[in-house]
Amino acid sequence: MAHIGRNGLLLIAGLMLAGCGDSGLNPFGWFSRPAGPETLEDIEIARSIDNRPLIVQVAEVRAERLPGGVILRATALPPTQGWYSAALVSDGEAENGVLSFALRAYPPLSPQPSSTVQSRRIDVGAYISDASLAGVTTLRVRAGRNAISVRR
Repeated sequence: MAHIGRNGLLLIAGLMLAGCGDSGLNPFGWFSRPAGPETLEDIEIARSIDNRPLIVQVAEVRAERLPGGVILRATALPPTQGWYSAALVSDGEAENGVLSFALRAYPPLSPQPSSTVQSRRIDVGAYISDASLAGVTTLRVRAGRNAISVRR
């Protein structure tokens, strides 16, 4: 028998693996097979829970029309200065033509003065696409003590 050498052994091993074709033994095909399509049943959709408390009061709400949707703007009035990371958080899908949002923010980490109304005001906004607005006639923003709605 002839002496084959290292290169010959590698060539023979490569040919043997290539002969495995589409079987699970061929390492060249391990990561190249496309996965089947995923459906919504295959994907677990996690709803995030927002642990920011509701701001005490919403002072003003307005909807500004833009191409492709609207910007919903709200002015919050927390009881003291220092509230931060404020946002309009969607309450989910529209019900009976009403799309609702909660006005949430983190309270200050240390006691803060009440001071003037102007110094406590917080302005927030959220873009809502035309697709999300399908069938919606009213946008509602709720706070701890009150809620304000605007009609489209």
